[in-house]
Amino acid sequence: MRARTAASVLLLIVSFLTAQRASSAAPTMAQRIDSLAGRVDALAKSSADGAAALAGLQQLQQELTQLKQTLKQDEGRRRGYEEMRSRLEHLEQQLGDTQLRVSALLFRYAPPVASAGEPTGFTISSDDDSYRLRIRALLQMAYLAELFTQDATFDGSNLGVDESTFRLSRARLMFEGHVFDSRLRYYVALNYGAIGRDGLLDMYGEYRWHRMFGIRVGLMRPQFGRQFTTRVDRVLLADRSPVSRNFYMGRDFGVMVSGGLLPESRFGQATYQLGVYNGAGAKPLVDNNTDFLYVARLVYEPFGKMPNGEGDREVSLRPKLAIGGSFFYNVVPTDAAERAGETDPVEIATLRDRDGDGDVDDVEVYTAAGELAANYLGFSLQGELFYRKENPGFGAATRGFWGAYGLLGFYHPWGAEIAVRYGFWEQHRYGADRTVAAPARVHEVAGGIDLWFWSDHVKLVAEYAHRWLREVMSVGMEDGGDLRSHNLQILTQLAF
Repeated sequence: MRARTAASVLLLIVSFLTAQRASSAAPTMAQRIDSLAGRVDALAKSSADGAAALAGLQQLQQELTQLKQTLKQDEGRRRGYEEMRSRLEHLEQQLGDTQLRVSALLFRYAPPVASAGEPTGFTISSDDDSYRLRIRALLQMAYLAELFTQDATFDGSNLGVDESTFRLSRARLMFEGHVFDSRLRYYVALNYGAIGRDGLLDMYGEYRWHRMFGIRVGLMRPQFGRQFTTRVDRVLLADRSPVSRNFYMGRDFGVMVSGGLLPESRFGQATYQLGVYNGAGAKPLVDNNTDFLYVARLVYEPFGKMPNGEGDREVSLRPKLAIGGSFFYNVVPTDAAERAGETDPVEIATLRDRDGDGDVDDVEVYTAAGELAANYLGFSLQGELFYRKENPGFGAATRGFWGAYGLLGFYHPWGAEIAVRYGFWEQHRYGADRTVAAPARVHEVAGGIDLWFWSDHVKLVAEYAHRWLREVMSVGMEDGGDLRSHNLQILTQLAF
Protein backbone atom coordinates (compact mmCIF):
# COMPACT_ATOMS: atom_id res chain seq x y z
CA MET A 1 0.00 0.00 0.00
CA ARG A 2 2.83 2.37 0.91
CA ALA A 3 4.58 1.58 -2.38
CA ARG A 4 1.38 2.28 -4.35
CA THR A 5 0.86 5.58 -2.48
CA ALA A 6 4.45 6.65 -3.10
CA ALA A 7 4.08 5.85 -6.82
CA SER A 8 0.91 7.93 -7.02
CA VAL A 9 2.56 10.89 -5.35
CA LEU A 10 5.57 10.58 -7.65
CA LEU A 11 3.29 10.46 -10.70
CA LEU A 12 1.50 13.62 -9.57
CA ILE A 13 4.82 15.41 -9.05
CA VAL A 14 6.04 14.38 -12.53
CA SER A 15 2.76 15.47 -14.12
CA PHE A 16 2.91 18.83 -12.37
CA LEU A 17 6.49 19.42 -13.44
CA THR A 18 5.69 18.40 -17.03
CA ALA A 19 2.72 20.77 -17.12
CA GLN A 20 4.82 23.58 -15.73
CA ARG A 21 7.54 22.89 -18.33
CA ALA A 22 4.99 22.78 -21.13
CA SER A 23 3.38 25.97 -19.82
CA SER A 24 6.72 27.73 -19.69
CA ALA A 25 7.60 26.46 -23.18
CA ALA A 26 4.33 27.59 -24.79
CA PRO A 27 4.17 31.37 -25.12
CA THR A 28 1.43 33.16 -23.28
CA MET A 29 -1.15 35.33 -25.04
CA ALA A 30 0.72 38.45 -23.97
CA GLN A 31 3.97 37.05 -25.35
CA ARG A 32 2.32 36.15 -28.65
CA ILE A 33 0.91 39.68 -28.95
CA ASP A 34 4.35 41.18 -28.13
CA SER A 35 5.94 39.01 -30.79
CA LEU A 36 3.32 39.97 -33.38
CA ALA A 37 3.64 43.67 -32.51
CA GLY A 38 7.40 43.51 -33.06
CA ARG A 39 7.01 41.85 -36.44
CA VAL A 40 4.32 44.36 -37.53
CA ASP A 41 6.57 47.23 -36.54
CA ALA A 42 9.50 45.67 -38.42
CA LEU A 43 7.39 45.26 -41.55
CA ALA A 44 6.19 48.85 -41.38
CA LYS A 45 9.81 50.06 -41.28
CA SER A 46 11.13 47.54 -43.78
CA SER A 47 12.50 48.66 -47.15
CA ALA A 48 11.83 45.29 -48.78
CA ASP A 49 10.35 45.12 -52.21
CA GLY A 50 6.61 45.23 -52.70
CA ALA A 51 6.10 41.51 -53.37
CA ALA A 52 7.99 40.40 -50.23
CA ALA A 53 6.24 42.99 -48.10
CA LEU A 54 2.85 41.87 -49.39
CA ALA A 55 3.60 38.22 -48.58
CA GLY A 56 4.71 39.13 -45.05
CA LEU A 57 1.66 41.31 -44.60
CA GLN A 58 -0.71 38.49 -45.52
CA GLN A 59 0.97 36.12 -43.03
CA LEU A 60 0.75 38.67 -40.22
CA GLN A 61 -2.92 39.29 -40.98
CA GLN A 62 -3.61 35.55 -40.67
CA GLU A 63 -1.83 35.36 -37.31
CA LEU A 64 -3.72 38.40 -36.08
CA THR A 65 -7.03 36.76 -36.99
CA GLN A 66 -6.04 33.57 -35.14
CA LEU A 67 -5.09 35.54 -32.02
CA LYS A 68 -8.41 37.39 -32.06
CA GLN A 69 -10.30 34.09 -32.30
CA THR A 70 -8.29 32.56 -29.43
CA LEU A 71 -8.83 35.62 -27.26
CA LYS A 72 -12.56 35.53 -27.97
CA GLN A 73 -12.77 31.90 -26.82
CA ASP A 74 -10.98 32.72 -23.54
CA GLU A 75 -12.95 35.92 -22.91
CA GLY A 76 -14.75 34.60 -19.86
CA ARG A 77 -11.72 33.42 -17.89
CA ARG A 78 -8.70 35.33 -19.09
CA ARG A 79 -7.45 38.24 -17.04
CA GLY A 80 -6.58 41.41 -18.87
CA TYR A 81 -8.96 40.60 -21.71
CA GLU A 82 -9.87 44.23 -22.41
CA GLU A 83 -6.23 45.30 -22.48
CA MET A 84 -5.26 42.51 -24.90
CA ARG A 85 -8.25 43.20 -27.13
CA SER A 86 -7.28 46.87 -27.29
CA ARG A 87 -3.72 45.91 -28.27
CA LEU A 88 -4.99 43.61 -31.01
CA GLU A 89 -7.26 46.33 -32.39
CA HIS A 90 -4.28 48.71 -32.45
CA LEU A 91 -2.25 46.09 -34.32
CA GLU A 92 -5.09 45.63 -36.79
CA GLN A 93 -5.13 49.36 -37.51
CA GLN A 94 -1.35 49.37 -37.87
CA LEU A 95 -1.54 46.50 -40.33
CA GLY A 96 -4.15 48.44 -42.33
CA ASP A 97 -1.86 51.46 -42.57
CA THR A 98 1.02 49.18 -43.59
CA GLN A 99 -1.15 47.60 -46.26
CA LEU A 100 -1.82 51.03 -47.79
CA ARG A 101 1.91 51.77 -47.88
CA VAL A 102 2.65 48.38 -49.46
CA SER A 103 -0.05 48.98 -52.09
CA ALA A 104 1.47 52.37 -52.90
CA LEU A 105 4.90 50.71 -53.12
CA LEU A 106 3.63 48.12 -55.57
CA PHE A 107 1.88 50.77 -57.66
CA ARG A 108 4.91 53.05 -57.76
CA TYR A 109 7.60 50.54 -58.66
CA ALA A 110 5.77 47.84 -60.59
CA PRO A 111 5.99 48.03 -64.39
CA PRO A 112 3.02 49.77 -66.03
CA VAL A 113 0.10 47.40 -66.34
CA ALA A 114 -3.23 48.45 -67.80
CA SER A 115 -6.13 48.33 -65.38
CA ALA A 116 -9.26 46.35 -66.12
CA GLY A 117 -11.02 47.83 -69.09
CA GLU A 118 -8.10 50.08 -70.07
CA PRO A 119 -7.65 50.16 -73.87
CA THR A 120 -4.39 48.25 -74.30
CA GLY A 121 -4.34 47.84 -78.08
CA PHE A 122 -1.76 45.64 -79.73
CA THR A 123 1.81 45.60 -78.43
CA ILE A 124 5.00 44.61 -80.24
CA SER A 125 8.31 44.63 -78.40
CA SER A 126 11.85 43.33 -78.73
CA ASP A 127 13.11 40.45 -76.60
CA ASP A 128 14.95 42.78 -74.25
CA ASP A 129 12.08 45.33 -74.33
CA SER A 130 14.42 48.06 -75.56
CA TYR A 131 11.89 48.73 -78.34
CA ARG A 132 8.13 48.77 -77.90
CA LEU A 133 5.20 49.72 -80.13
CA ARG A 134 1.60 49.83 -78.98
CA ILE A 135 -1.24 50.51 -81.42
CA ARG A 136 -4.58 51.74 -80.13
CA ALA A 137 -7.77 52.93 -81.78
CA LEU A 138 -10.77 55.10 -80.92
CA LEU A 139 -13.98 55.20 -82.95
CA GLN A 140 -16.95 57.42 -82.11
CA MET A 141 -20.19 57.53 -84.10
CA ALA A 142 -23.01 59.86 -83.09
CA TYR A 143 -26.54 60.93 -83.89
CA LEU A 144 -27.28 64.62 -83.24
CA ALA A 145 -30.53 66.55 -83.24
CA GLU A 146 -30.98 70.26 -82.54
CA LEU A 147 -34.50 71.67 -82.33
CA PHE A 148 -35.13 75.37 -81.72
CA THR A 149 -38.09 76.44 -79.64
CA GLN A 150 -38.95 79.38 -81.90
CA ASP A 151 -38.73 80.17 -85.60
CA ALA A 152 -35.85 82.50 -86.42
CA THR A 153 -33.52 82.97 -89.33
CA PHE A 154 -30.24 84.87 -89.44
CA ASP A 155 -28.24 85.65 -92.54
CA GLY A 156 -25.03 83.65 -92.82
CA SER A 157 -25.88 81.36 -89.92
CA ASN A 158 -27.73 78.11 -89.29
CA LEU A 159 -29.05 79.41 -85.99
CA GLY A 160 -32.77 78.79 -85.79
CA VAL A 161 -32.59 75.95 -88.34
CA ASP A 162 -33.40 72.49 -86.97
CA GLU A 163 -30.86 69.72 -87.56
CA SER A 164 -30.96 65.92 -87.48
CA THR A 165 -27.89 64.00 -88.65
CA PHE A 166 -25.49 61.11 -88.14
CA ARG A 167 -21.78 61.84 -88.07
CA LEU A 168 -18.41 60.25 -87.56
CA SER A 169 -17.19 62.21 -84.55
CA ARG A 170 -13.73 60.68 -84.18
CA ALA A 171 -11.74 57.92 -85.85
CA ARG A 172 -8.25 57.79 -84.42
CA LEU A 173 -5.22 55.56 -84.68
CA MET A 174 -2.58 55.99 -81.98
CA PHE A 175 1.00 54.68 -81.98
CA GLU A 176 3.08 54.88 -78.82
CA GLY A 177 6.02 53.19 -77.17
CA HIS A 178 9.71 53.64 -76.46
CA VAL A 179 13.04 53.19 -78.24
CA PHE A 180 16.48 52.30 -76.83
CA ASP A 181 15.30 53.08 -73.29
CA SER A 182 11.92 52.90 -71.55
CA ARG A 183 12.38 56.56 -70.62
CA LEU A 184 12.63 57.66 -74.26
CA ARG A 185 9.01 57.59 -75.44
CA TYR A 186 7.10 58.61 -78.54
CA TYR A 187 3.46 59.19 -79.47
CA VAL A 188 1.76 59.66 -82.86
CA ALA A 189 -1.99 60.07 -83.39
CA LEU A 190 -3.93 60.24 -86.66
CA ASN A 191 -7.48 61.56 -86.72
CA TYR A 192 -10.38 61.42 -89.16
CA GLY A 193 -13.81 62.72 -88.30
CA ALA A 194 -15.96 65.77 -87.72
CA ILE A 195 -14.16 66.85 -84.52
CA GLY A 196 -10.60 68.11 -84.87
CA ARG A 197 -8.27 68.17 -87.85
CA ASP A 198 -7.98 65.33 -90.32
CA GLY A 199 -4.60 63.70 -90.67
CA LEU A 200 -1.80 64.22 -88.18
CA LEU A 201 -3.19 65.08 -84.75
CA ASP A 202 -0.25 64.59 -82.36
CA MET A 203 3.40 63.72 -82.85
CA TYR A 204 5.97 64.15 -80.10
CA GLY A 205 8.91 62.57 -78.37
CA GLU A 206 9.46 62.57 -74.62
CA TYR A 207 12.31 61.77 -72.28
CA ARG A 208 11.56 61.16 -68.61
CA TRP A 209 14.76 61.68 -66.59
CA HIS A 210 13.02 61.47 -63.24
CA ARG A 211 9.49 61.39 -61.89
CA MET A 212 10.00 65.07 -61.07
CA PHE A 213 11.25 66.09 -64.51
CA GLY A 214 10.63 65.13 -68.11
CA ILE A 215 10.70 66.97 -71.43
CA ARG A 216 8.37 66.63 -74.43
CA VAL A 217 8.95 68.11 -77.90
CA GLY A 218 6.65 68.16 -80.92
CA LEU A 219 3.02 68.68 -81.91
CA MET A 220 0.85 68.23 -78.83
CA ARG A 221 -2.05 69.49 -76.77
CA PRO A 222 -0.93 72.26 -74.37
CA GLN A 223 -1.83 71.39 -70.77
CA PHE A 224 -4.42 74.03 -69.95
CA GLY A 225 -7.56 73.34 -67.91
CA ARG A 226 -8.76 70.01 -66.61
CA GLN A 227 -10.95 68.67 -69.38
CA PHE A 228 -8.30 69.07 -72.08
CA THR A 229 -5.79 67.14 -69.99
CA THR A 230 -8.32 64.30 -69.69
CA ARG A 231 -8.56 61.59 -72.33
CA VAL A 232 -11.59 62.20 -74.49
CA ASP A 233 -12.73 58.57 -74.27
CA ARG A 234 -12.96 58.93 -70.47
CA VAL A 235 -15.14 62.03 -70.20
CA LEU A 236 -18.64 61.97 -68.75
CA LEU A 237 -21.45 62.64 -71.24
CA ALA A 238 -20.73 62.68 -74.96
CA ASP A 239 -17.92 65.23 -75.10
CA ARG A 240 -16.08 67.94 -73.25
CA SER A 241 -18.08 70.94 -72.09
CA PRO A 242 -18.57 73.78 -74.62
CA VAL A 243 -17.20 76.06 -71.90
CA SER A 244 -13.80 74.36 -72.05
CA ARG A 245 -13.80 74.40 -75.85
CA ASN A 246 -14.53 78.15 -75.84
CA PHE A 247 -11.40 78.98 -73.81
CA TYR A 248 -8.95 76.32 -75.03
CA MET A 249 -6.25 77.33 -77.53
CA GLY A 250 -5.93 74.06 -79.47
CA ARG A 251 -2.93 71.92 -80.36
CA ASP A 252 0.40 73.53 -81.16
CA PHE A 253 4.10 72.90 -81.84
CA GLY A 254 6.41 73.43 -78.91
CA VAL A 255 8.27 72.06 -75.90
CA MET A 256 6.95 71.16 -72.45
CA VAL A 257 8.56 70.13 -69.17
CA SER A 258 6.52 68.32 -66.52
CA GLY A 259 6.82 66.24 -63.40
CA GLY A 260 5.53 65.40 -59.96
CA LEU A 261 6.27 67.15 -56.69
CA LEU A 262 5.99 65.73 -53.15
CA PRO A 263 5.60 62.16 -54.51
CA GLU A 264 6.19 60.53 -51.13
CA SER A 265 4.91 63.26 -48.83
CA ARG A 266 2.14 62.67 -46.33
CA PHE A 267 0.81 66.04 -47.46
CA GLY A 268 -0.20 64.62 -50.84
CA GLN A 269 1.35 65.28 -54.22
CA ALA A 270 1.51 68.02 -56.81
CA THR A 271 2.13 67.93 -60.54
CA TYR A 272 3.20 70.70 -62.90
CA GLN A 273 3.45 71.38 -66.64
CA LEU A 274 5.28 74.30 -68.23
CA GLY A 275 5.21 74.80 -71.99
CA VAL A 276 6.39 77.16 -74.72
CA TYR A 277 4.67 76.91 -78.12
CA ASN A 278 4.52 78.74 -81.43
CA GLY A 279 1.18 80.29 -80.55
CA ALA A 280 -0.05 79.97 -84.13
CA GLY A 281 -1.95 76.70 -83.68
CA ALA A 282 -1.36 73.40 -85.43
CA LYS A 283 -2.28 74.42 -88.99
CA PRO A 284 0.80 76.44 -90.02
CA LEU A 285 4.04 74.47 -89.85
CA VAL A 286 5.96 77.54 -88.68
CA ASP A 287 5.13 80.42 -86.36
CA ASN A 288 3.44 83.40 -88.02
CA ASN A 289 4.88 85.93 -85.59
CA THR A 290 7.92 86.45 -83.38
CA ASP A 291 6.10 85.80 -80.12
CA PHE A 292 5.35 82.56 -78.34
CA LEU A 293 2.51 81.01 -76.39
CA TYR A 294 3.40 80.34 -72.73
CA VAL A 295 1.36 77.83 -70.72
CA ALA A 296 1.60 76.78 -67.05
CA ARG A 297 -0.47 74.39 -64.96
CA LEU A 298 -0.17 73.25 -61.34
CA VAL A 299 -2.41 70.68 -59.61
CA TYR A 300 -2.37 69.60 -55.95
CA GLU A 301 -3.90 66.28 -54.87
CA PRO A 302 -3.83 66.03 -51.05
CA PHE A 303 -5.18 62.46 -50.83
CA GLY A 304 -3.25 60.80 -53.62
CA LYS A 305 -3.36 60.71 -57.41
CA MET A 306 -6.74 60.84 -59.09
CA PRO A 307 -7.42 58.72 -62.21
CA ASN A 308 -7.01 60.22 -65.69
CA GLY A 309 -10.70 60.38 -66.44
CA GLU A 310 -13.92 61.98 -65.30
CA GLY A 311 -16.17 60.23 -62.83
CA ASP A 312 -15.31 57.81 -60.03
CA ARG A 313 -15.21 54.54 -61.96
CA GLU A 314 -12.79 53.13 -59.39
CA VAL A 315 -15.42 53.68 -56.65
CA SER A 316 -12.90 55.31 -54.29
CA LEU A 317 -13.15 54.05 -50.72
CA ARG A 318 -11.32 57.15 -49.54
CA PRO A 319 -12.02 60.70 -50.69
CA LYS A 320 -9.96 61.95 -53.64
CA LEU A 321 -9.47 65.64 -54.30
CA ALA A 322 -7.65 67.75 -56.89
CA ILE A 323 -7.25 71.53 -56.84
CA GLY A 324 -5.39 73.33 -59.58
CA GLY A 325 -4.91 76.32 -61.78
CA SER A 326 -3.76 77.05 -65.34
CA PHE A 327 -2.59 80.13 -67.18
CA PHE A 328 -1.55 81.01 -70.70
CA TYR A 329 -0.24 84.14 -72.38
CA ASN A 330 -0.17 84.65 -76.13
CA VAL A 331 0.33 87.45 -78.64
CA VAL A 332 -1.81 86.98 -81.77
CA PRO A 333 -2.40 88.99 -84.95
CA THR A 334 -5.30 91.42 -84.67
CA ASP A 335 -8.75 90.42 -85.90
CA ALA A 336 -10.00 94.00 -86.19
CA ALA A 337 -11.03 93.51 -89.83
CA GLU A 338 -13.06 90.40 -89.05
CA ARG A 339 -14.74 92.12 -86.11
CA ALA A 340 -15.76 95.01 -88.35
CA GLY A 341 -16.97 92.69 -91.10
CA GLU A 342 -14.80 94.62 -93.55
CA THR A 343 -14.28 93.22 -97.06
CA ASP A 344 -12.55 96.15 -98.80
CA PRO A 345 -8.80 95.40 -99.13
CA VAL A 346 -7.75 98.97 -98.36
CA GLU A 347 -9.87 99.16 -95.21
CA ILE A 348 -8.67 95.71 -94.14
CA ALA A 349 -5.03 96.83 -94.44
CA THR A 350 -5.78 100.00 -92.45
CA LEU A 351 -7.49 98.08 -89.64
CA ARG A 352 -4.69 95.55 -89.41
CA ASP A 353 -1.89 98.15 -89.24
CA ARG A 354 -3.12 101.09 -87.20
CA ASP A 355 0.35 102.19 -86.14
CA GLY A 356 1.52 102.27 -89.78
CA ASP A 357 4.75 100.35 -89.23
CA GLY A 358 4.04 97.95 -92.08
CA ASP A 359 3.37 94.96 -89.80
CA VAL A 360 0.09 93.47 -88.67
CA ASP A 361 -0.79 94.69 -85.18
CA ASP A 362 -0.79 92.28 -82.26
CA VAL A 363 -3.26 91.63 -79.46
CA GLU A 364 -2.19 90.30 -76.05
CA VAL A 365 -4.34 87.44 -74.73
CA TYR A 366 -4.30 86.38 -71.06
CA THR A 367 -6.38 83.38 -69.98
CA ALA A 368 -6.61 81.82 -66.52
CA ALA A 369 -8.51 78.79 -65.26
CA GLY A 370 -9.18 77.31 -61.84
CA GLU A 371 -10.19 73.66 -61.43
CA LEU A 372 -11.63 71.41 -58.74
CA ALA A 373 -12.42 67.70 -58.80
CA ALA A 374 -13.46 65.22 -56.09
CA ASN A 375 -14.30 61.49 -56.06
CA TYR A 376 -15.79 59.32 -53.31
CA LEU A 377 -17.80 56.07 -53.29
CA GLY A 378 -18.76 56.36 -56.95
CA PHE A 379 -19.77 60.03 -56.74
CA SER A 380 -17.76 62.66 -58.60
CA LEU A 381 -17.78 66.43 -58.68
CA GLN A 382 -15.84 68.56 -61.14
CA GLY A 383 -15.82 72.22 -62.06
CA GLU A 384 -13.75 74.89 -63.79
CA LEU A 385 -13.79 78.68 -63.88
CA PHE A 386 -12.29 80.58 -66.85
CA TYR A 387 -11.40 84.18 -67.56
CA ARG A 388 -9.95 85.57 -70.80
CA LYS A 389 -8.63 89.09 -71.28
CA GLU A 390 -7.74 90.62 -74.66
CA ASN A 391 -5.65 93.80 -74.88
CA PRO A 392 -5.70 95.28 -78.43
CA GLY A 393 -3.58 98.34 -77.56
CA PHE A 394 -3.66 101.68 -79.44
CA GLY A 395 -6.15 103.14 -76.99
CA ALA A 396 -8.73 100.43 -77.66
CA ALA A 397 -10.61 99.06 -74.67
CA THR A 398 -9.64 95.69 -73.27
CA ARG A 399 -12.18 92.89 -73.58
CA GLY A 400 -12.99 90.30 -70.90
CA PHE A 401 -14.86 86.99 -71.12
CA TRP A 402 -16.03 84.65 -68.35
CA GLY A 403 -17.08 81.04 -68.31
CA ALA A 404 -17.70 78.23 -65.85
CA TYR A 405 -19.17 74.74 -65.64
CA GLY A 406 -20.00 72.22 -62.96
CA LEU A 407 -20.31 68.45 -63.49
CA LEU A 408 -21.83 65.96 -61.05
CA GLY A 409 -21.70 62.23 -61.72
CA PHE A 410 -22.39 58.85 -60.15
CA TYR A 411 -20.97 55.49 -61.25
CA HIS A 412 -22.61 52.15 -60.49
CA PRO A 413 -20.37 49.04 -60.57
CA TRP A 414 -22.79 47.41 -63.01
CA GLY A 415 -21.24 49.70 -65.65
CA ALA A 416 -23.60 52.68 -65.70
CA GLU A 417 -22.82 56.36 -65.10
CA ILE A 418 -25.27 59.22 -64.80
CA ALA A 419 -24.18 62.85 -64.98
CA VAL A 420 -25.61 66.36 -64.97
CA ARG A 421 -23.79 69.52 -66.05
CA TYR A 422 -24.40 73.24 -65.98
CA GLY A 423 -22.32 75.66 -68.02
CA PHE A 424 -22.16 79.37 -68.82
CA TRP A 425 -19.78 81.10 -71.21
CA GLU A 426 -19.25 84.39 -73.02
CA GLN A 427 -18.05 83.68 -76.55
CA HIS A 428 -14.88 85.53 -77.51
CA ARG A 429 -15.05 84.40 -81.16
CA TYR A 430 -11.54 85.66 -81.81
CA GLY A 431 -10.80 85.76 -85.54
CA ALA A 432 -14.32 84.66 -86.49
CA ASP A 433 -16.28 86.26 -89.32
CA ARG A 434 -18.62 88.69 -87.55
CA THR A 435 -21.01 88.79 -90.51
CA VAL A 436 -22.14 85.35 -89.27
CA ALA A 437 -24.67 85.63 -86.43
CA ALA A 438 -23.71 84.09 -83.08
CA PRO A 439 -24.79 84.53 -79.45
CA ALA A 440 -22.79 86.70 -77.09
CA ARG A 441 -23.55 84.45 -74.12
CA VAL A 442 -24.81 80.88 -73.69
CA HIS A 443 -26.27 78.98 -70.74
CA GLU A 444 -26.55 75.19 -70.85
CA VAL A 445 -28.07 72.49 -68.68
CA ALA A 446 -27.21 68.94 -69.76
CA GLY A 447 -27.73 65.44 -68.43
CA GLY A 448 -27.23 61.91 -69.61
CA ILE A 449 -26.24 58.32 -68.98
CA ASP A 450 -23.17 56.32 -70.01
CA LEU A 451 -23.31 52.52 -70.34
CA TRP A 452 -20.08 50.48 -70.52
CA PHE A 453 -19.80 47.02 -72.12
CA TRP A 454 -17.14 44.38 -72.86
CA SER A 455 -14.69 45.32 -70.14
CA ASP A 456 -15.25 49.02 -70.78
CA HIS A 457 -14.09 48.92 -74.39
CA VAL A 458 -17.55 49.86 -75.68
CA LYS A 459 -19.55 52.83 -74.42
CA LEU A 460 -23.04 54.04 -75.25
CA VAL A 461 -23.98 57.61 -74.29
CA ALA A 462 -27.37 59.31 -74.36
CA GLU A 463 -27.24 63.04 -73.64
CA TYR A 464 -29.80 65.84 -73.63
CA ALA A 465 -28.93 69.54 -73.31
CA HIS A 466 -31.08 72.66 -73.19
CA ARG A 467 -29.36 75.88 -74.24
CA TRP A 468 -30.24 79.54 -73.86
CA LEU A 469 -28.53 81.65 -76.56
CA ARG A 470 -28.47 85.30 -75.53
CA GLU A 471 -28.04 88.36 -77.79
CA VAL A 472 -27.60 86.63 -81.13
CA MET A 473 -25.83 89.29 -83.21
CA SER A 474 -23.93 89.88 -86.41
CA VAL A 475 -22.38 92.96 -87.96
CA GLY A 476 -25.17 95.20 -89.23
CA MET A 477 -27.86 93.86 -86.89
CA GLU A 478 -29.47 96.60 -84.82
CA ASP A 479 -30.94 94.42 -82.11
CA GLY A 480 -29.88 90.93 -81.07
CA GLY A 481 -32.44 88.29 -80.30
CA ASP A 482 -32.51 85.30 -77.96
CA LEU A 483 -32.96 81.64 -78.85
CA ARG A 484 -33.51 78.40 -76.97
CA SER A 485 -32.75 74.95 -78.30
CA HIS A 486 -33.14 71.27 -77.43
CA ASN A 487 -30.04 69.20 -78.18
CA LEU A 488 -29.98 65.40 -78.26
CA GLN A 489 -26.90 63.27 -78.85
CA ILE A 490 -26.57 59.48 -78.98
CA LEU A 491 -22.95 58.37 -79.15
CA THR A 492 -21.35 54.94 -79.53
CA GLN A 493 -17.68 54.50 -78.71
CA LEU A 494 -15.25 51.67 -79.39
CA ALA A 495 -11.77 51.91 -77.85
CA PHE A 496 -9.04 49.29 -77.85
